[in-house]
Amino acid sequence: MATSYRFCITSDTGPRGCRRGHGRRYQEGLESTAGTVLDLSAGGMRVITRRRPPARDIQIALISEDGELCLDARCAWVKRVGVARFEVGYEFLAVDQAARDHLTRISSAHRKTLGKVA
Repeated sequence: MATSYRFCITSDTGPRGCRRGHGRRYQEGLESTAGTVLDLSAGGMRVITRRRPPARDIQIALISEDGELCLDARCAWVKRVGVARFEVGYEFLAVDQAARDHLTRISSAHRKTLGKVA
């Protein structure tokens, strides 16, 4: 069994009061085998999907122009957001440096840009 990589359980609140160990980036145009990716970090991701996630560890493939990246993941939480629509938080398991670098490239390529405020 893979060693779990924890990203959200420390008592240290980190920068600007964030309890996460990794900063998340909002995404657009990024798909995965688990659903449409809403945000992504080195520790996990949030997706929207029509399927309730399985109650076991799964392998998720992130699909981008940079290629596919397959990662083992565990469902951390589920929130129903409509009829047959769920937001799901996944925690990535055992992410090595090469996978982190690939995640950074994917995240940068699909980063959601917010409108400029005057």
